[in-house]
Amino acid sequence: MREKPDVKIRWLGMVGLCAVGALALTGCDTKIGTAAVVNGSKISDSDVSRYVTSGGDNAGRARNLVLEYEIRQQLFTDALRRKNAVPSDAQLNQLHDLAISNLIGQQVSGGQADQVLRRSMGQNGLSEDFAGVLTRSFETELAYARAINASQEGAVVTDLVKQNIPVSVNPRYGSWDTKTFTFSGLGSKQLPSVVTLGGTLPGDAKSANAQ
Repeated sequence: MREKPDVKIRWLGMVGLCAVGALALTGCDTKIGTAAVVNGSKISDSDVSRYVTSGGDNAGRARNLVLEYEIRQQLFTDALRRKNAVPSDAQLNQLHDLAISNLIGQQVSGGQADQVLRRSMGQNGLSEDFAGVLTRSFETELAYARAINASQEGAVVTDLVKQNIPVSVNPRYGSWDTKTFTFSGLGSKQLPSVVTLGGTLPGDAKSANAQ
Protein backbone atom coordinates (compact mmCIF):
# COMPACT_ATOMS: atom_id res chain seq x y z
CA MET A 1 0.00 0.00 0.00
CA ARG A 2 1.34 3.43 -0.89
CA GLU A 3 2.43 5.49 2.10
CA LYS A 4 1.10 8.98 2.66
CA PRO A 5 3.60 11.81 2.16
CA ASP A 6 5.13 13.33 5.26
CA VAL A 7 3.38 16.40 6.58
CA LYS A 8 5.26 19.65 6.02
CA ILE A 9 5.32 21.28 9.41
CA ARG A 10 5.17 25.05 9.13
CA TRP A 11 3.21 26.09 12.21
CA LEU A 12 5.82 24.36 14.35
CA GLY A 13 8.33 26.95 13.22
CA MET A 14 6.56 29.71 15.14
CA VAL A 15 8.37 31.21 18.09
CA GLY A 16 7.58 34.44 19.84
CA LEU A 17 8.29 37.05 22.45
CA CYS A 18 5.34 36.65 24.79
CA ALA A 19 3.10 39.04 26.66
CA VAL A 20 0.82 37.93 29.49
CA GLY A 21 -2.75 37.64 28.24
CA ALA A 22 -5.90 35.55 27.98
CA LEU A 23 -4.18 32.65 26.24
CA ALA A 24 -2.06 31.68 29.24
CA LEU A 25 -2.82 28.19 30.52
CA THR A 26 -1.59 28.79 34.04
CA GLY A 27 1.15 30.49 35.96
CA CYS A 28 4.03 28.29 37.00
CA ASP A 29 3.31 27.34 40.62
CA THR A 30 6.62 25.61 41.26
CA LYS A 31 9.69 26.94 43.04
CA ILE A 32 12.04 29.69 41.90
CA GLY A 33 14.28 28.57 39.08
CA THR A 34 11.57 26.79 37.12
CA ALA A 35 10.76 28.03 33.60
CA ALA A 36 7.97 25.53 32.88
CA VAL A 37 6.52 22.20 33.89
CA VAL A 38 5.20 19.80 31.23
CA ASN A 39 3.17 16.91 32.59
CA GLY A 40 5.20 16.94 35.77
CA SER A 41 8.61 17.26 34.07
CA LYS A 42 10.47 20.43 35.02
CA ILE A 43 12.31 22.70 32.59
CA SER A 44 14.60 24.91 34.66
CA ASP A 45 15.78 28.44 33.99
CA SER A 46 19.29 27.01 33.66
CA ASP A 47 18.04 24.61 30.95
CA VAL A 48 16.99 27.69 29.01
CA SER A 49 19.91 29.98 29.80
CA ARG A 50 22.57 27.51 28.65
CA TYR A 51 21.55 28.15 25.01
CA VAL A 52 21.32 31.97 25.19
CA THR A 53 24.36 34.06 24.26
CA SER A 54 22.90 37.53 23.68
CA GLY A 55 22.15 40.29 26.17
CA GLY A 56 19.52 42.98 26.54
CA ASP A 57 16.18 42.66 24.75
CA ASN A 58 17.54 39.97 22.44
CA ALA A 59 18.20 37.75 25.44
CA GLY A 60 14.51 37.78 26.33
CA ARG A 61 13.50 36.80 22.82
CA ALA A 62 16.12 34.08 22.68
CA ARG A 63 14.99 32.65 26.01
CA ASN A 64 11.39 32.47 24.81
CA LEU A 65 12.51 30.69 21.65
CA VAL A 66 14.50 28.12 23.63
CA LEU A 67 11.73 27.45 26.13
CA GLU A 68 9.09 27.08 23.44
CA TYR A 69 10.96 24.32 21.66
CA GLU A 70 11.87 22.58 24.88
CA ILE A 71 8.19 22.54 25.83
CA ARG A 72 7.18 21.22 22.42
CA GLN A 73 9.67 18.40 22.45
CA GLN A 74 8.41 17.28 25.85
CA LEU A 75 4.78 17.56 24.71
CA PHE A 76 5.29 15.39 21.65
CA THR A 77 7.42 12.89 23.55
CA ASP A 78 4.72 12.50 26.20
CA ALA A 79 2.02 12.22 23.54
CA LEU A 80 4.01 9.50 21.76
CA ARG A 81 4.46 7.67 25.05
CA ARG A 82 0.69 7.64 25.57
CA LYS A 83 0.35 5.95 22.20
CA ASN A 84 3.14 3.45 22.95
CA ALA A 85 4.99 4.86 19.95
CA VAL A 86 8.12 6.52 21.37
CA PRO A 87 10.78 6.27 18.62
CA SER A 88 14.36 5.22 19.24
CA ASP A 89 17.24 7.62 18.66
CA ALA A 90 18.01 5.74 15.45
CA GLN A 91 14.45 6.21 14.21
CA LEU A 92 14.55 9.93 15.02
CA ASN A 93 17.89 10.27 13.25
CA GLN A 94 16.26 8.96 10.08
CA LEU A 95 14.04 12.07 10.14
CA HIS A 96 17.03 14.42 10.43
CA ASP A 97 17.10 15.80 6.89
CA LEU A 98 13.34 16.15 6.62
CA ALA A 99 13.15 17.92 9.98
CA ILE A 100 15.75 20.55 9.09
CA SER A 101 14.35 20.99 5.58
CA ASN A 102 10.95 21.76 7.13
CA LEU A 103 12.54 24.15 9.59
CA ILE A 104 14.57 26.23 7.14
CA GLY A 105 12.18 25.97 4.20
CA GLN A 106 14.51 24.40 1.66
CA GLN A 107 15.79 20.95 0.78
CA VAL A 108 19.05 20.22 2.58
CA SER A 109 20.76 17.09 3.85
CA GLY A 110 23.49 15.78 6.11
CA GLY A 111 26.28 18.10 7.18
CA GLN A 112 25.02 20.90 4.95
CA ALA A 113 21.76 20.98 6.85
CA ASP A 114 23.49 21.15 10.22
CA GLN A 115 25.83 23.91 9.06
CA VAL A 116 22.99 26.11 7.80
CA LEU A 117 21.06 25.76 11.04
CA ARG A 118 24.04 26.17 13.37
CA ARG A 119 25.15 29.30 11.50
CA SER A 120 21.74 30.90 11.98
CA MET A 121 21.77 30.35 15.75
CA GLY A 122 24.58 32.83 16.36
CA GLN A 123 22.65 35.44 14.40
CA ASN A 124 19.75 35.08 16.82
CA GLY A 125 21.55 35.28 20.14
CA LEU A 126 21.71 31.52 20.59
CA SER A 127 24.53 29.04 21.00
CA GLU A 128 25.22 26.80 18.04
CA ASP A 129 24.36 23.83 20.25
CA PHE A 130 20.73 24.92 20.20
CA ALA A 131 20.59 23.77 16.58
CA GLY A 132 20.62 20.23 17.94
CA VAL A 133 17.68 20.97 20.23
CA LEU A 134 15.68 22.42 17.34
CA THR A 135 16.47 19.47 15.13
CA ARG A 136 15.45 16.87 17.71
CA SER A 137 12.29 18.82 18.46
CA PHE A 138 11.26 18.75 14.80
CA GLU A 139 12.22 15.08 14.48
CA THR A 140 9.95 14.27 17.43
CA GLU A 141 7.09 16.26 15.95
CA LEU A 142 7.43 14.46 12.62
CA ALA A 143 7.50 11.13 14.43
CA TYR A 144 4.21 12.06 16.07
CA ALA A 145 2.67 12.95 12.72
CA ARG A 146 3.67 9.53 11.41
CA ALA A 147 2.38 7.78 14.53
CA ILE A 148 -1.11 9.19 14.01
CA ASN A 149 -0.88 8.79 10.22
CA ALA A 150 -1.35 12.53 9.67
CA SER A 151 -0.56 14.13 6.33
CA GLN A 152 -1.82 17.61 7.26
CA GLU A 153 -0.76 20.01 9.99
CA GLY A 154 -4.31 20.48 11.23
CA ALA A 155 -4.62 16.81 12.10
CA VAL A 156 -1.44 16.96 14.17
CA VAL A 157 -2.65 20.01 16.09
CA THR A 158 -6.10 18.56 16.70
CA ASP A 159 -4.76 15.27 17.97
CA LEU A 160 -2.24 16.89 20.30
CA VAL A 161 -4.90 19.18 21.78
CA LYS A 162 -7.00 16.10 22.57
CA GLN A 163 -4.13 14.68 24.62
CA ASN A 164 -4.71 17.51 27.13
CA ILE A 165 -1.14 17.34 28.44
CA PRO A 166 -0.74 19.88 31.26
CA VAL A 167 1.70 22.74 30.72
CA SER A 168 2.54 25.36 33.34
CA VAL A 169 4.73 28.29 32.31
CA ASN A 170 6.39 30.81 34.61
CA PRO A 171 4.53 34.13 34.03
CA ARG A 172 7.74 36.03 33.41
CA TYR A 173 8.11 34.15 30.13
CA GLY A 174 4.61 35.18 29.09
CA SER A 175 1.43 33.42 27.98
CA TRP A 176 1.18 29.98 26.44
CA ASP A 177 -1.41 29.27 23.75
CA THR A 178 -2.77 25.77 24.26
CA LYS A 179 -4.31 25.66 20.77
CA THR A 180 -1.16 26.42 18.78
CA PHE A 181 1.52 25.36 21.30
CA THR A 182 3.32 28.67 21.00
CA PHE A 183 3.77 31.81 23.05
CA SER A 184 1.47 34.69 22.12
CA GLY A 185 2.69 37.93 20.57
CA LEU A 186 4.54 36.29 17.68
CA GLY A 187 6.62 38.71 15.63
CA SER A 188 9.20 38.33 12.90
CA LYS A 189 11.97 39.70 15.14
CA GLN A 190 11.64 36.61 17.30
CA LEU A 191 12.20 34.19 14.43
CA PRO A 192 15.51 32.57 13.48
CA SER A 193 16.74 33.98 10.19
CA VAL A 194 16.19 30.63 8.48
CA VAL A 195 12.48 30.52 9.40
CA THR A 196 9.98 32.27 7.14
CA LEU A 197 6.27 32.25 7.98
CA GLY A 198 5.17 34.71 5.32
CA GLY A 199 2.71 37.58 5.56
CA THR A 200 2.30 39.99 8.48
CA LEU A 201 2.69 38.33 11.85
CA PRO A 202 0.53 39.30 14.87
CA GLY A 203 3.43 40.90 16.74
CA ASP A 204 4.41 42.92 13.68
CA ALA A 205 0.85 44.14 13.14
CA LYS A 206 0.61 45.22 16.77
CA SER A 207 3.88 47.15 16.50
CA ALA A 208 2.75 48.88 13.30
CA ASN A 209 -0.56 49.94 14.86
CA ALA A 210 1.27 51.40 17.85
CA GLN A 211 3.35 53.74 15.69
